[in-house]
Amino acid sequence: MPKNARDQRGGDFKPDKEGLKRRLLEVAKSGLEAQLLSETITRLDLWLFGSMLPALERGEPISFAGLEWAETPAEIRTFTTTRLQLLGYSYVTGERTWFKKYQNPMVKLEKRL
Repeated sequence: MPKNARDQRGGDFKPDKEGLKRRLLEVAKSGLEAQLLSETITRLDLWLFGSMLPALERGEPISFAGLEWAETPAEIRTFTTTRLQLLGYSYVTGERTWFKKYQNPMVKLEKRL
């Protein structure tokens, strides 16, 4: 029986769940990618960086409290570190701090809030 069609007995509409799931994930991935590659401060930045947002806006060093960072889910840490790397930051382990390293980052913040 074809998907997304009434079943042959005249029953209810049967959605293509796998197709819908793929489309929903594509929309979510596209939205996240747009946020990570944005040249302006985004709502995602507000959420990821919190009190460190002003430092991000000015290109200053960024450091997260050890306990706060340790309790952050791995997926969120990945989004945060990806955004920082795209913006030209590099992590210095001994100082537990992200420093603006590259003058020509992959994504350059052009506009501020």
